[in-house]
Amino acid sequence: MISLKNLAGLLLSGALLISCTPAYPPGHNPNMPTGNLVLGPNQPYEKTIEQLERELAERKAEEKRRIEARERSIEEAGQDLAGRDTPPGTNPTTNSDETSLVELNPNRKKTYQTARKIPGKAGYVFNPWTMEPVDVRGIPSGSLVQDPNDPNKSIHRFRVP
Repeated sequence: MISLKNLAGLLLSGALLISCTPAYPPGHNPNMPTGNLVLGPNQPYEKTIEQLERELAERKAEEKRRIEARERSIEEAGQDLAGRDTPPGTNPTTNSDETSLVELNPNRKKTYQTARKIPGKAGYVFNPWTMEPVDVRGIPSGSLVQDPNDPNKSIHRFRVP
């Protein structure tokens, strides 16, 4: 039979063990909403995966609209050049049969998005097009880069912050 002294010692040692154990696993915040949360570029747990996927789909749709608008403007500019009174096979802006985009719109400057730094990971940024991490260690700030894992490299270029 257990004596009262042994029972008290057992209870106190059990209470000590329980008090030394953390209530939550490391990195868990009981005040955050549940769900698939991801670490955002500026704040921890900024957006859910569904919100990021929706944002990405909106960006892709916007990019597609911009590309289509650009192609339409290039076609319209080509039709304007073709509609002028010039002999066939000549181009009023050049002496060759080919017309470059620079000649059609010389004042156009292309702007690029700037990536956002990943907190806690020096030398890594989020690709603004795909929201995937990219290693930019050793690349100077302001440089124009492209993600080697991005399937649309020719269009998805961005600047290092």
